[in-house]
Amino acid sequence: MMPNHDSAVYVLEAQRLLAGARFYRDILDTNPPLVVLVTAPGVLLSTFTGLELWTGFTVWICFLIFVSWILAYPYLRWAFPDQSGLLLSFAYLAAMALFPTYDFSQREHITILLSCPAILWFAMREAGREAPLKIHDVIALVLAAVGLLLKPFFLVVPIVLAVARAASRRDWRLVIGPEAVIVGMVSLLYVGLLCTYFRDSLASILLTAQAYFGFNLPWWSLIWNFKKVELAFAACALLTWLAPVPEGRRVLLRQLILAAGVFLILAFFQRKGFSYHVLPTALLTCLASVVLAIGFVEARPNVNGATRVLALGPVVAILVCSFFCYRVGYYLYFDIGHRRANFLAGEFPKAVGELAAGRPWLALDTNVFPAFPTAVLINTRWSSRSDHQWIIPAIVKLSSGDFDDRAKARQLQRLATRFVVEDINKNKPVLVAVAVGGHVAIDKVFEFLPFFSEDKDFREAWGHYHLVKLTDGWRFYLRGPDQT
Repeated sequence: MMPNHDSAVYVLEAQRLLAGARFYRDILDTNPPLVVLVTAPGVLLSTFTGLELWTGFTVWICFLIFVSWILAYPYLRWAFPDQSGLLLSFAYLAAMALFPTYDFSQREHITILLSCPAILWFAMREAGREAPLKIHDVIALVLAAVGLLLKPFFLVVPIVLAVARAASRRDWRLVIGPEAVIVGMVSLLYVGLLCTYFRDSLASILLTAQAYFGFNLPWWSLIWNFKKVELAFAACALLTWLAPVPEGRRVLLRQLILAAGVFLILAFFQRKGFSYHVLPTALLTCLASVVLAIGFVEARPNVNGATRVLALGPVVAILVCSFFCYRVGYYLYFDIGHRRANFLAGEFPKAVGELAAGRPWLALDTNVFPAFPTAVLINTRWSSRSDHQWIIPAIVKLSSGDFDDRAKARQLQRLATRFVVEDINKNKPVLVAVAVGGHVAIDKVFEFLPFFSEDKDFREAWGHYHLVKLTDGWRFYLRGPDQT
């Protein structure tokens, strides 16, 4: 499978960080640095073992999937101590490993890998599991905190679960449980780490808050983009109330659905409409659907013992496969169009490989793809602090606003231009690929070179480059041999 474009970015940023790079100056990303830190063990694995960079990272994510499964297994077996629990645990493993397809290793994938065992621990406790907090539970809660902090607003999920628990029992002291203490301590540790060792990243976070709105979609577009997950979630939520399951399991289902619903709301409020934003909701809904399937089979009084397992297997398989169907078209599209060999045979990667020839290069585009994963698949050096020009859409939108908006647009334009000029002067990329035509998140005619050429420093830096190749949607410029 093709490397995910965003994950490829984090792999490259982790490699840079381990080599001594600093955030904002050398790494300009729209995300807090924790995702880069979580990616770093995969990069170290490839360094120490000699594995390809992406292969080492993939092995690391597979290890996290295995850890997630091991941590979740006791909770699943408590709820389903018979053969049904074994089937449920393997459905959990299959969903975590296979369901994401092209979104494998995305932030949301890592988030649900690390947080799902703790969500199950919380749900099982609400369903009646009474057991003292053990080291296994503490590890699950610590990893959940790390996973949720990949996007700090994901902390809303445990907050809502805790508040719902306290409200249902009419005891607000229950808001402060062991999960709140552990997640709070990990969060404070992370803030301390940021302020002590990664203070430069705060500038990137502030800039993201100012400019990343340029990629926001209208609400109707979000509803349409997420429609399949919305329907699956709504159906599962409805069945939770109608399914013939014991009350304890119904409580478990309610907790899973509540967590899935909060993740879905957060996906909407991100306003970007990216498919991976609803991945946590999809995976939790998938898990709940398997629990529902088990409940329907066990409700049949004439099915028991070995017959139950034989009847349960096909039902679970049909239900899970039916739920997976919304991913099938997406998966097949990327499998055909983005299979690694097919991708590398495309015009853009071939042009970069031939023209850069192992030397530094960069791309000017509002989209991460196809510059990534090209940058980690071919033997070249990415020479920009940013993976794409994510400030530009905000500038274009602000330029159509009132006086204050236009003033802010000019300020951001100077900043975006300075970043590009510094990248060119510092790294002296041999090749610069410039996207032309339509651009992601820009709904009007826009060209990068005229935009940046309003600045004299850019015009001076760009004077070293000449056009050498045209492809569909791209122009490739080489630096003169006497200018490298």
